Amino acid sequence: MTPQHRALIPELAPHPRRGTPQLGRTHALEALRSGVIAGIDPAPARAAALREWAVRYWEALHPHSTGGGYVNFLGTGESEGRVRATYRGHHDRLAEIKRSYDPHNLFHANQNIEPAPAHRP
Repeated sequence: MTPQHRALIPELAPHPRRGTPQLGRTHALEALRSGVIAGIDPAPARAAALREWAVRYWEALHPHSTGGGYVNFLGTGESEGRVRATYRGHHDRLAEIKRSYDPHNLFHANQNIEPAPAHRP
């Protein structure tokens, strides 16, 4: 690989398990650590190898995770399944809210939740 590939797994807040169940616990509140895997190299020829390394690293760690992700780490193009896993049981309620306030999905970049389908009579 290169000296510019990294996996950062910092400790989260001192008391990450404190949360208000009424507001909804997220994976970030239940996790003790959060990870960022980055492969950086100025040579485009090494991009595929760095991506392969990052994917394998993530696949090895994921079975030991809470199953979702930290919302601010989700990026454009995340799968519906990954977004759902991150928001857990709150996803459907958030999609209903999105349908009310943003039915055309104007705000669709990071952490996107698609608007729920319109109710049919």
